[in-house]
Amino acid sequence: MIECLGYMPVTATSAMEAVDHMRTADIAIAIIDYHMPNCDGLSLIHRLSAIAAAEGRQTRFIMVTGHASMELAVDAMRASAMDFLQKPVDREDLRKALQRANGLHEASVARSLLLDKISSLSSELSHLTRLIDERPVAAPPAGAQPPAAPGTAATQDDERNMVDYIRGLLRTEAKRSKLGGGALFGDPAWNILLDLLLARLEKRAVSVSSACIASGAPTSTALRLIKKLISDDVLYRIQDERDGRRSFLGINANVEKMMLDYLAGQLQR
Repeated sequence: MIECLGYMPVTATSAMEAVDHMRTADIAIAIIDYHMPNCDGLSLIHRLSAIAAAEGRQTRFIMVTGHASMELAVDAMRASAMDFLQKPVDREDLRKALQRANGLHEASVARSLLLDKISSLSSELSHLTRLIDERPVAAPPAGAQPPAAPGTAATQDDERNMVDYIRGLLRTEAKRSKLGGGALFGDPAWNILLDLLLARLEKRAVSVSSACIASGAPTSTALRLIKKLISDDVLYRIQDERDGRRSFLGINANVEKMMLDYLAGQLQR
């Protein structure tokens, strides 16, 4: 997509390769994925920024993530990222982000763009306060305890294949949900379950607000759906020990096993 938009991309398949490119080429814009093997995107932005500053060059950073949240937007702003895109990345969104990056020369302008996104995400979170009845969160029931990490009985290749397969399904679901203006063909419950399963395999925590975003549905609809899935013992909620205002979601063990069995069968076809 970058080439089709008239740019000349330099690709890196690892953080070390990105560092090498930054040292040897005049990189004007760097698009960085938040989730990478052995390195997170924010750490890489800090490292690349230091290299560019030491050489007197200006590089503008765009963060790419599959899980946009207010926390990530704030962290991205602190790391000097001027924008972030949510996966699967839409070509038009990419074009606009690159145009903004090309036209920005003052840090204050870039900062205002991210503040706008933070404000938007903050509005989403305010819906959480008004629309969901947060009862005291108890420990998950015995049947809902997180199971042993997926993949303990499988090879790392099997886990990697499963992760890639789920990512592909999420991309397909995102494209399908756009048909008919996004109101006819989406499946928010399946999107939430896939996203939570992917997070489980990648050993990531998913907050309620992130699950709402992953559903692809309006916040109020996603919240009602999450409450229903919790009441039906499909999902469970765990309080964030560091922030009592936030809670995370997980899939109950029996549902997770059924999903893994089903997806494994589909993957082998």
